[in-house]
Amino acid sequence: MMVSPIDRVAQILNAAGGHVEVGGYAGWLVVQAHRSGSARRRFNVHYHHGYGGGAKRSKGILGADIDQKDFPDADIIVRGHDHQKWHLPITVDRITNQMKLEQRTVHHLRLGSYKKLGDRYAGWATEKNFSTPRLGGWWGCLEERRDDYVWTIREAT
Repeated sequence: MMVSPIDRVAQILNAAGGHVEVGGYAGWLVVQAHRSGSARRRFNVHYHHGYGGGAKRSKGILGADIDQKDFPDADIIVRGHDHQKWHLPITVDRITNQMKLEQRTVHHLRLGSYKKLGDRYAGWATEKNFSTPRLGGWWGCLEERRDDYVWTIREAT
């Protein structure tokens, strides 16, 4: 019998009154913000567990251009897997449904790691000559400003 730790954690949280849904290896999360008397604003987050790794010089940042092309409707693009940690905001021009030009920021995030390497003298990561990962993740905060909403991304350690 196989046990999924992710499914099990979701079951425990839901049994305690939460509302947790387990996502797939990749997918979309839609965040909708609205206040009374104003239009709703939707934010699209594309996530993927991640792939590849060991890009010692670029740290995987070159993949942000490909992700930007592949997911043009994303406001935030989140990746993991390679234990890199960075935030790359990219300003893009879009045409709205009302045929207006809008500039917005797409936030590309690599989630970092919670795995602290040992003494750096032995082990798989040392044998592969991986860099010491930056620990921690990111906090995304949706802030209301005048007639708009803005994402603020800050480092979580």
